[in-house]
Amino acid sequence: MAATYFREHWRFLTTEGQMGGLDILRAIAVSAVFLNHFNWLPAGWLGVDLFFVLSGFLIGGAIIDQAEQGRWSYGRFYWNRALRILPVYYLAILAKAALIGFPLSDDLGTAFASIASAATFMQTSVIWYFGWGGADHNFIPGGSWSLVIEEYFYLLCPLLVVGTWQIFRSRLALLVVVLAACIAGPLVRYYANADYPPDDIWWYFSAWLQFRSRFDTLAFGVLAALLVRMHPPSWLARALLFAAGMALFGAVLHYLYHSRMWVLSGQTTRVFALWGPFLLGAAFAGVLVGVYKLRCRSTAVVIVARLSFSIYLFHALLQEIYGAYFAQTWPPAFEWIKSLGSLDTTLLFVAATLVVCYLVSLLVEYPFIRMYRKPAPVPVREGSPSGVVLAG
Repeated sequence: MAATYFREHWRFLTTEGQMGGLDILRAIAVSAVFLNHFNWLPAGWLGVDLFFVLSGFLIGGAIIDQAEQGRWSYGRFYWNRALRILPVYYLAILAKAALIGFPLSDDLGTAFASIASAATFMQTSVIWYFGWGGADHNFIPGGSWSLVIEEYFYLLCPLLVVGTWQIFRSRLALLVVVLAACIAGPLVRYYANADYPPDDIWWYFSAWLQFRSRFDTLAFGVLAALLVRMHPPSWLARALLFAAGMALFGAVLHYLYHSRMWVLSGQTTRVFALWGPFLLGAAFAGVLVGVYKLRCRSTAVVIVARLSFSIYLFHALLQEIYGAYFAQTWPPAFEWIKSLGSLDTTLLFVAATLVVCYLVSLLVEYPFIRMYRKPAPVPVREGSPSGVVLAG
């Protein structure tokens, strides 16, 4: 029985999805974030925006399909999202609390309040809605702000898409609504952030870490999903959209290269905070439509894509553990780590992250995935739009 489970899990990790191009983009996105955190790839934090577009495309497309086919169920949707997201995410919360939070913090009240805010995806929202700014980040997984944005998307996208379909029964009406969501992004940001000057910490939280600041990036993913269903693009159309998306992305990179955001996304400029998510959403949507039908023939890339959610959370945790205890007196068996150069340190973290994430996938993630996705008895191409969730 155990051997069968191991083989089944390995097929899950190594089998290309129905849209292999998305596996490639998912692996690129998580690799960009990883390398950025180790100072090897300036502006690699843009991988999070690519995750948002991928999530909009996959989840939005699944919602559209189920609504049109009369199979939509809010209960089933949120149950599947919970099974996919919560086990790994809650493990990351518990691991950070046990390994960093409780050993280094002595305010139990703030500790448990911080854990509660993270567990309910309120770590970036309590500041605005409850006036509480005293979170202890030793208990909150690094990068989890993007999961908050994803959760808002899971709450609001079904209401928008399913509600529009049930009222109008028209893809054209859906197109108008989704386009309006994309266009509304800069306008919402303009009014939401008008009271916060750049370089103020409140500006950063308001302009960059809130759902209202990034929802149009997700909406462009939904738009791409709708358009490929309305008018499946020819190879020439996909090539032109890919070229247009890369050109727009190149223009964004050119701007960032000459701004303070090239190295640190926290130094958000007013212009980029207003237009950046919109432009990135449009650029990545074009790239996505250009490549989504490609095959992914690299097993290594597929594995990274399957482990992307765990990699996103646990590479940050390993880095935080390293940072928290680097200045401490380490056990003699680990003192050699301090003498490593930056490249060797990064390679060590790559190896450690892959081992940890494989174990997380094997022991925690995949058992819950099996609860809503029937295991394949023989090797097949997996990864239907409704079966994959991206986190950031």
